[in-house]
Amino acid sequence: MEYKGKLYGKLGNDLYFDTSHTTDEWDKMEAKIKELEQPKRKPLPDGTLPMTSEELEGFRQFIKDDIDTLKVISILNLRSLIF
Repeated sequence: MEYKGKLYGKLGNDLYFDTSHTTDEWDKMEAKIKELEQPKRKPLPDGTLPMTSEELEGFRQFIKDDIDTLKVISILNLRSLIF
């Protein structure tokens, strides 16, 4: 069974004090902290969300790979025209 009610702190072995908070208030506070720790991503004018740094790095690598592929295809096409 989960405890519901007032929360108390402890000093030493036998001194307890009222924290003036309840378990429900504590749960709400923890939820609020988690919410505030989440990065805020405001929508761009077109309605999409901006990329995180990880997403951006992945996209950059994807584009670099595509460019490398296009370079190879271009070289192969030039060789086929020459020979």
